[in-house]
Amino acid sequence: MGEAWKLSFSLECKRLERPRSTKNISCRRTLEYIAAAKAARFEVVGYYFKTELEAALGRNSLRTGKELIPAKGVVATFRRMEPPEFKEGFDRLYTAQIGPTSEWSVTLRKSGP
Repeated sequence: MGEAWKLSFSLECKRLERPRSTKNISCRRTLEYIAAAKAARFEVVGYYFKTELEAALGRNSLRTGKELIPAKGVVATFRRMEPPEFKEGFDRLYTAQIGPTSEWSVTLRKSGP
């Protein structure tokens, strides 16, 4: 599916007030989505789901069947992850992290130094 479909899907998700996931994409690809959203006058809000590699591997090991990802795939994806930055054009950024007892904490990141 082409870029027009991706933009249309993103805009439709916004209209329905449903999040559009762009997980596991690089900064370069993120910039394309942000530019399109800004051009359409949308507020751009990003969430970064911070995790440690060992924790990700541990959660993955609890999966079975097709849901279980080979460890090398988890490691490769972890190494490609790029935390979002305000300079990319985000209006707000949050960091979400799962705690040791499976509770979530979500923190609004401050812009600037």
